[in-house]
Amino acid sequence: SGQLPITHGVIEDHLKIPADVPLLQSTFRDGGYATFGGVATLFVSSKFGFGRSFDRFEDFGIRDKKQNNLSTVDADHVFNHALHWAQEQPAGTPMFLFLHVYDVHYNYDAPPPWNERFDRAPVWDDEVYQNYWAYKKKMISAVQLEHQIAQYDEEIAFVDDAFRQLIERWWGSGREVVIAVTADHGEEFGERGSWGHAHTLWPEQLHVPWILHGAGLQPQVIGTRAGTEDIAPTMAALAGLSFGASDGLDRSPALLGGSSDESPGEPSGGVKVSARLADTSRFDSLVLRWHEWPYDLHIDVTHKMRGLCNLESDPSCAINIYRDNREHGEEMFERLMGELGETWTANVQGSLEVVDGTIFSKNVRRNQNLDVEPGDTFAVIPGDASVKIHVGGEVLGPWRPLGGIVPGEGCPLTFSGRYITNASASLSDEEREYLINIGYLQPGDDESPEDVPEELSGPSGVVDCD
Repeated sequence: SGQLPITHGVIEDHLKIPADVPLLQSTFRDGGYATFGGVATLFVSSKFGFGRSFDRFEDFGIRDKKQNNLSTVDADHVFNHALHWAQEQPAGTPMFLFLHVYDVHYNYDAPPPWNERFDRAPVWDDEVYQNYWAYKKKMISAVQLEHQIAQYDEEIAFVDDAFRQLIERWWGSGREVVIAVTADHGEEFGERGSWGHAHTLWPEQLHVPWILHGAGLQPQVIGTRAGTEDIAPTMAALAGLSFGASDGLDRSPALLGGSSDESPGEPSGGVKVSARLADTSRFDSLVLRWHEWPYDLHIDVTHKMRGLCNLESDPSCAINIYRDNREHGEEMFERLMGELGETWTANVQGSLEVVDGTIFSKNVRRNQNLDVEPGDTFAVIPGDASVKIHVGGEVLGPWRPLGGIVPGEGCPLTFSGRYITNASASLSDEEREYLINIGYLQPGDDESPEDVPEELSGPSGVVDCD
């Protein structure tokens, strides 16, 4: 999409891609390309809106746990389907393919002979450790962790070999191809005393590769900071197409050998910086990361902790220098809050109540409750938190910008930020069990939005008050 999560709003498991979010495959299809998507897990399936604008979208029935429990759609399966589809296209037809594989994820169980390349073969007892929610605060033994890392590396080796076969067959057809390889996240293996992903925003989670190869691309390492939001506009530009990314930047001039700023430093003149803001509210966490080269500021709202590191001297962010650089950290925090904005305004006197979120006002944390006067502004994070207001013994709300409703005319609150509606992807018991098995949900967790009366749910998402 070329958008950050704070822009498109899809920040939790119950939300699908809204219809107003532009997607790269639409640009390619409109540009005369045949389009194919092949995916290997639930979160990038048609259920969550990823099938839009593909001439052929194959999610292999992964909405059915029996067909996709614990990564049973392997990389070679996705790649072979893609090749078969490509072979069916008329000669000379330009093609765009999006291929997503899930092998390098739980349960780290590569097929033979890859599952013994770096360590013993997996055994039944290993399954005990496959839910990282249970071990998020209690690390597994050093021996078991070493085995898990070996299994992870075995999955990488398997996918690498399957990808090699895909590319060699594509090259064998004589077609030119531009290839982009990336990942949506990394994995923690004890660096912060935990493991897995989604609950922190440290470099081992967010610093992922982006590798491009193809005709006209110069062999090089681009020093400028880039983010995954840059992929869509860059790939479109390399094909001679225009993609209006609201957050992402086109990196094609540097890739094609043109002039570029090879420094990862902070640009001047208000130029956008890629991967500036990151946030997560997964697994009962609420964490923000703000970047100003060479510093990363980490705000752990849940645990009331702040971290600051210098990526130039400490690229893994292992040393917290916030205490000795408090003034600079506070300045960065103010700019972070300025980026988020105070998108709520009180129209009456009352008392706010926020569920599953935190109130900030004038850059100060207010927790879940705040007395307000008319004209007071405030921010609520994350965007799918529920906001109510107590006025004269009456409770009004809840409003929920991401996935629910927002207040309209005559309401005690006004909201001016991003909201999405009709974007809830309700999960069946089977799908919820599948997500628990791969560590995305904890047992008993309910990621569904608060119930909103049907008569209050309109396509606009704005509901007027009486």
